[in-house]
Amino acid sequence: MRSARVSRASRSPTAQSAASGGRLADRQLAEQWREYHQEHAVLALLSSQENLRRPRR
Repeated sequence: MRSARVSRASRSPTAQSAASGGRLADRQLAEQWREYHQEHAVLALLSSQENLRRPRR
């Protein structure tokens, strides 16, 4: 008997992020993500004109 294959997306803690409002199901992963982005974020206050002039990555 063959075992049913589960797609990688359905095993991912973010598999239903769109349906759940973009929240991670795994709280530990969510906390690690938050800490990483808190440490590496580069924030700047821009006017709407400055924002439109910035090159996109």
